[in-house]
Amino acid sequence: MKYCCLIALALIALHQGQSANTLTQGEIGADSSVLDEYKLKSAKAAKGVKKRFKSSKYAKKGKSSKSSSSSSSITGIYQGHDVEDSSQQKLEILCTDGLCDITLQDPLFSTCYKFLGGFFGGIAFAKNVPENNLDNFTLCLYCKEENLTSSLPTSLEGSDINCGNGSTAKLTGNIVIPPEGGLFREGPGFYYYKISDPRIKDGLNSGASSRIGQDDDEFANVSGFYAGIDTKIGSNHLLNIYCNNDKLCNIDLLAGSFDTCRAINGLDFYRGFGVARNILQDSLDDFEIKLYCLTAVELEVDINDPSRKPDAILTGNISRLQDGLLRRTGPGFTYYLVSKPASPKNDFAQKLYGIDVEDGSAQGLALACAGGLCDITLQDASFSTCINNIAGDIYLGGLAIAQNIPQDSLDNFKLDLYCVDDISQLSKGIDYNAAPVASLDGSMLFLEDGIIRRTGPNFMYSNIFWGDKLGGSSDKANKAMTISNGKYRGIRYLDGGEDEVFTTCADRICQVTVFTPIFSNCINPATNFNPYYNGVGIAMNVPEDSLENFEIDIYCIKRGQEIDFDDDKPTYTIGYGLVPVDPPGTLVRPGMDPDMFYYR
Repeated sequence: MKYCCLIALALIALHQGQSANTLTQGEIGADSSVLDEYKLKSAKAAKGVKKRFKSSKYAKKGKSSKSSSSSSSITGIYQGHDVEDSSQQKLEILCTDGLCDITLQDPLFSTCYKFLGGFFGGIAFAKNVPENNLDNFTLCLYCKEENLTSSLPTSLEGSDINCGNGSTAKLTGNIVIPPEGGLFREGPGFYYYKISDPRIKDGLNSGASSRIGQDDDEFANVSGFYAGIDTKIGSNHLLNIYCNNDKLCNIDLLAGSFDTCRAINGLDFYRGFGVARNILQDSLDDFEIKLYCLTAVELEVDINDPSRKPDAILTGNISRLQDGLLRRTGPGFTYYLVSKPASPKNDFAQKLYGIDVEDGSAQGLALACAGGLCDITLQDASFSTCINNIAGDIYLGGLAIAQNIPQDSLDNFKLDLYCVDDISQLSKGIDYNAAPVASLDGSMLFLEDGIIRRTGPNFMYSNIFWGDKLGGSSDKANKAMTISNGKYRGIRYLDGGEDEVFTTCADRICQVTVFTPIFSNCINPATNFNPYYNGVGIAMNVPEDSLENFEIDIYCIKRGQEIDFDDDKPTYTIGYGLVPVDPPGTLVRPGMDPDMFYYR
């Protein structure tokens, strides 16, 4: 049985003959000399690329660079790909009255990993950086000391944070804003793209920040999906808020790592979640979040079971700085709106995210409808049904799909769940010819603000597909048949994982990097069978008119290893292709089984 591809509001028949020449398992590790002349093979060449991107086109914030961005404000949360150690970084910038606080989060700071040998071991800050001096500043990296829960000394707060006051290392900040969009850190040569609502503005202490809608209610229109950073331990946070017409709100909180849960279960990722139910909307400034931790023997929690007590109580207490920008006043963490309202009418595509408040995982939901029929794919970092069959601490191995569902029947349909049969054979992929291991209730209720509720488990999902509205190449935005610079997410049918592709083009030459938490082909003896952050995909100097068919190098690495592009050769090379389709901001990678779609 061969599953048809997701519909992306346009048939891809024109591109079916442009399939990429993916190497077989036996060809992995082939001689890199087969690559074309555009492939970058050494750090020396990489420096040349950095130099080109740091040309005179890069102007300081406040001059011509400001007008090159799609938003007049630099405040927001950005994501980038550390191609040296395979991790994904979040960069948070909050500017008020011309001074900016910058936070850099990385689950695998290599400096901290050398001390601790674990994830979420550090956090980097820069405080009160003049907005017109963002191209010349230093980030202070604080690594968590052994047996301590916080990366920061307990006495250190706010203005006390400086590189001479207990920091472990200094990192080059130096941000420039290229005309093509996004941010560029000159030191490491990493690119970052905004994932937060572009309407969020730089703040003013002298008056109230902008309020979209001009409602007297402080928390009007607060529903949505938010991203933030735990500045104590350096983990990423996801905050899901939905308030109904009766002004009762449900709040879900997910962190890459909760200290409380990590102490209980000793696991690195997604083994805890927080919930608050039926909170009065006008009381969002004073409420509590119940934290539930899971273990290897308790893979799911029933939050409605009165006998299952929460493992901790967290301070919820939200302050609204402006539309799309919240702060939990207890811990002082800031959250940026990353979702966008969307209409489920006519032909449409949505990429949604939600929180599984049974097993504490993040879920991705792709929904594409055309001609009255819809394809739905549900991706979860840890389907509990699939995890039951997987030994160890592995977050991968399942995918749920439904195809050709009548659009008027989205309130009543089933998703077929497929699992990897044997984790040791992960690279062979899921067998979709086998019978599904379970049938999940997919039934959807479309709520206000483009939010979807799956009525079976009562999970809430918000649309994060922005199309070409978050900025990108200034001469290409909103043109369906071009690829704008930015971050694109796509679900892999092979193993149920998710790829994040970063494209950056200037002067018609492009860099493409691929991030995924688990490269299945890199779980091998050479990496000590490292399952997490175990690979980097990178293609440099790709002509823009060759993005439909190029090659990309995959470097498999051990945990905490950094790639030396001077000496390290790619583990294997694969054919790749990215083809823009409607709606703008959607890419397809043809030649997969089925074709793989990416949403910006």
